[in-house]
Amino acid sequence: MVFVVRDERSGTCWITESLPDIPDPTQRADAWKTRVAENGQPGWHSTAEIMSLPDGTAALLGTDESGTGAMGFVIGDVQFGIIGERITPQQVVGIAGELAAAAAVSPTPATS
Repeated sequence: MVFVVRDERSGTCWITESLPDIPDPTQRADAWKTRVAENGQPGWHSTAEIMSLPDGTAALLGTDESGTGAMGFVIGDVQFGIIGERITPQQVVGIAGELAAAAAVSPTPATS
């Protein structure tokens, strides 16, 4: 499922919900650590950082060369993704925190 949000500050933002790409939390954490270790390597045009949302949910924050942010995180059986055309990493973190809080109150059933 994809939600499209338009905002003057961040332009168009896409928020996705899906089944997790990597369902096992340990394997997902390992994959994220591998991605972070690739920061600065030839061929990568973005950086990655593992962080925690305000509720403690682990999230992978990516920032491209232009400073645009993107984030992925999993709550229960639902993977959320946030990307945008001009969205800053700080805006991504704010949106992710709001989504995580909303998901804790009203979890969305996963669909494929």
